[in-house]
Amino acid sequence: MGAVPTASLDAGVHEGVAGSNGVGTTGNPAAGGTGLNLFSDPAAAYNTFRRVLISQDRTSSRGALYGLPRWGLDLSLGKRTRIAGRVNAVFSAEAINILNTPQFGNPTLNLSSPTNFGVITSQANSARVIQLGFRVDF
Repeated sequence: MGAVPTASLDAGVHEGVAGSNGVGTTGNPAAGGTGLNLFSDPAAAYNTFRRVLISQDRTSSRGALYGLPRWGLDLSLGKRTRIAGRVNAVFSAEAINILNTPQFGNPTLNLSSPTNFGVITSQANSARVIQLGFRVDF
């Protein structure tokens, strides 16, 4: 079996995917699923994959699939104010995931469980966290 062009799989985060033919159906939003899937057509993607045949495959298939891209924006601001002599007050504010952007967890790509194939069920990062701090240095 030859290599399948990745453009034909249309990988990314797709919303409202109900799955079809028993593939990716646990994500069906009408049945309480997330509706998020790595593939726009999970059944077509599932049919292009196969298990590695150790006796026939001469090359390693490691690195063939990558997880979803992740990025984050954190911010830290601080202000040091001299109170007297060698005594300073330090005010700080930190924000983690300042844009509050969700980063999705990797989907299940288990070929022996087609109902979960490509379904995204978790979030890899936490919601925005803001922390304020005050410290006295002497």
